[in-house]
Amino acid sequence: MSGDGAAGLKKQIRRGTHRFRHSFHLGGLAVAPEQQGRGVGTRLMRDLLGELRAEGVVRVELGVSADHPRGIAFYEKLSF
Repeated sequence: MSGDGAAGLKKQIRRGTHRFRHSFHLGGLAVAPEQQGRGVGTRLMRDLLGELRAEGVVRVELGVSADHPRGIAFYEKLSF
């Protein structure tokens, strides 16, 4: 990736109570339009999931709009 701007962004919301320490909610994921289709989102998610696994998180929750077939396909590709 080249250029001065960020290629992708993830918004993380972690449940902070002891009871939910094993779970994580991903608030959103965005990739700059010019970077889409280059694996940026996949790398962001794989890095994030690896970090969470190392922290003991066993459940990741996220949401995607039912009218966003590309987003649904992306998360399904990652086994969600």
